[in-house]
Amino acid sequence: MQGIGQTMIGLLLLCVGCYDGKVYVIERCSGVIKWSFQTQGPVKSSACVNLRTGCAYIGSHDHHVYAFNVQVTAAVQCSKKLVHQLKKT
Repeated sequence: MQGIGQTMIGLLLLCVGCYDGKVYVIERCSGVIKWSFQTQGPVKSSACVNLRTGCAYIGSHDHHVYAFNVQVTAAVQCSKKLVHQLKKT
């Protein structure tokens, strides 16, 4: 697993986005993968986490932003496709 960005979630968990298109939630002390989910492109960004709610947001090169609760594996939500359109001059 080759990770790009990582975000510490409290003192117990890390959230890591990887070139393989997966986002991993890892127990910091043991290194055990708590859970992961697959996107359709490399994840080269760090997650932004609301420590009060446990909700994390991370972008992927598949042009989507994913929102998830770090404690609940089935709660991953995906945004509509975000495409930046360049204007020709």
